[in-house]
Amino acid sequence: MKRSHKFVLLAAIVIAAGSTVFMLTRKPGPKKIIVSYHCFQTEHGWGYDITMNREVIIHQPFMPAEAGYNGFQTKEQAATVARFVIEKIKSHEIPSVSHQQLQQLGVLPTQSK
Repeated sequence: MKRSHKFVLLAAIVIAAGSTVFMLTRKPGPKKIIVSYHCFQTEHGWGYDITMNREVIIHQPFMPAEAGYNGFQTKEQAATVARFVIEKIKSHEIPSVSHQQLQQLGVLPTQSK
């Protein structure tokens, strides 16, 4: 075998081995998570769905933290609370909403004493 052929063969083996080691030791990057919301109208007002990578993880057809099955009065109110819930999810918090938080978001009137 000629010397140049041996060199090419050796280079090919080194490249193949290096590629194999690289592929076996490389860690896949984190999967991108997409969280979004969609507002919808019900017979009782407005609600929202929270989706993670297009899968519904929260279906909220009525206003949380309130007695009964009344929805939000407007689509904008539902969207405001949905965005608030998404921020809690992104911050790794429990995605619950209290009566006081609904007031702070302007969805419910604040009680004056």
